Amino acid sequence: MKKRLSGASLKWIATITMLIDHIGAIVISKYIYANGGYYSLLPWEGDGSAISIIYSITRLIGRLAFPIYCFLIVEGFFHTKNIKKMILTLGLFAIISEIPFNLALSDTIKYPSAQNVFVTLFLGVVAMQITKILVKKYGFNGKFYGLFLAVAIAYVNEYIGGDYGYYGIFFIIILYNLRFERTYQAIAAFALGIAQYSAALSSLLIYQYNGQRGRQPKYFFYIFYPAHLLLLYFLNKMIL
Repeated sequence: MKKRLSGASLKWIATITMLIDHIGAIVISKYIYANGGYYSLLPWEGDGSAISIIYSITRLIGRLAFPIYCFLIVEGFFHTKNIKKMILTLGLFAIISEIPFNLALSDTIKYPSAQNVFVTLFLGVVAMQITKILVKKYGFNGKFYGLFLAVAIAYVNEYIGGDYGYYGIFFIIILYNLRFERTYQAIAAFALGIAQYSAALSSLLIYQYNGQRGRQPKYFFYIFYPAHLLLLYFLNKMIL
């Protein structure tokens, strides 16, 4: 079967579903709370109101985004000609995004309990790069050393409140180790995605990746993340 989705197509899908997710998480959730209702990721666990059901739908759609971003960050790692630049760019946008993330999540500039998704992606790339170095130096044993390292980095991400905690780092490392087996990557995405309910559907999109980068506006997707968080924060202020 012909694969139909380029890296650019997948990135647009991830970005749009992330935006839908954050509209639910940042705007709709606070509206429900301000009006005395309650909500949940699953529609039947909320208060049954229309707005609560809409919230659940936005969050379930949004579960597609993170697995796709993890897949694309692994692809980017294998294709980049400058890994240092990739790591520095992720680190820079993790810093740039922190205040917009904190404002959107908690209405405060400082919120040490949670970190934005760029922190998780940054740590994931660091884990892949160190694993690559260990394999080059120690051969097959390097994979085991890399696994221990991934566990340690996953613990760090969980401890500092990085987006998706342990799960985020393990997802990246598993996709990294299965990179040349697209079917197994899709199966892994499905299996790990079950923990995030509808995230399992991302496996169908990942399987349709055709190996082509596609046309992508440089840095747009990096800039979009902090920019949309700020916009949703100000939208909240206007509504509430």
